[in-house]
Amino acid sequence: MDYINIPEDRVSVLIGPKGTTKRRIEKLGASKLRISNSGNVSIEGENITTKSVVEAIGRGFNPRTAMKLFDDEYLFEIIELTDYSDSKSRLGVIRARVIGREGTVRKSIEIQTGVNLAIKGKTVSIIGKAEAVYLARRSVEMILAGSQHGSSFRWLKDRLSD
Repeated sequence: MDYINIPEDRVSVLIGPKGTTKRRIEKLGASKLRISNSGNVSIEGENITTKSVVEAIGRGFNPRTAMKLFDDEYLFEIIELTDYSDSKSRLGVIRARVIGREGTVRKSIEIQTGVNLAIKGKTVSIIGKAEAVYLARRSVEMILAGSQHGSSFRWLKDRLSD
């Protein structure tokens, strides 16, 4: 049995309307979920992907996007913003750099690579196909490390045109 904690504000998203999301995850993952109101989730079953799906929903992805992880071609990665700064005020700045004005940076990375990004708390999470996740992760890491947005986008464009 696996255990995972998700934010309380994501519990209702994990359960879904009348429990439909929870039942779908259980069916696809051949597992049983027990979810408390405080965000504690226990997962019975052998499917490791179920844990990733629950964690992805907890990190801010909508259930439809998170359930892509049941397809073996898709990966889920988390980048810890605290690896790039310890200061709370600086965390806000680097989070904002990844999002961009009105979400433009995030959208640009998603469109260029075909991944889905979720920025929540102290993490940036990525769901996509293996090569796309690598490219998106590297692009985000460049931005977090202080590179200009244009440099990151040019790096992406160069890799995608090969």
